[in-house]
Amino acid sequence: MRSLGTRPADVIAGIGPAVAPDRYQVDTEVQRSLAHAVRPADLDPAVARPDGPGHWLVDLVAANRQQLLGIDIRPGHISGSGVTTAGEAFFSDRAERPCGRFGLMARLLG
Repeated sequence: MRSLGTRPADVIAGIGPAVAPDRYQVDTEVQRSLAHAVRPADLDPAVARPDGPGHWLVDLVAANRQQLLGIDIRPGHISGSGVTTAGEAFFSDRAERPCGRFGLMARLLG
């Protein structure tokens, strides 16, 4: 981000709908990748919690928030949608593979 000339103080981040934290189970390899992504900080316990041997429940909003805070985005400049992807309004990549759908919106203000 800084290589693009953007100052963290100028960034406003929105985190969109995500899988509910009690429904997104990953293996230890993914949990380790999350921990690596926030180094040198420790992975916040709210991001991944044990869910049986070799399995973790992950809060994707908390994971994104920790990474944004780690690059000095102001806490007040980070907001989550408060929406999970449960229900018919969203699809499940795991349940509907291959589905090939993904959406992203980003805007740079100058």
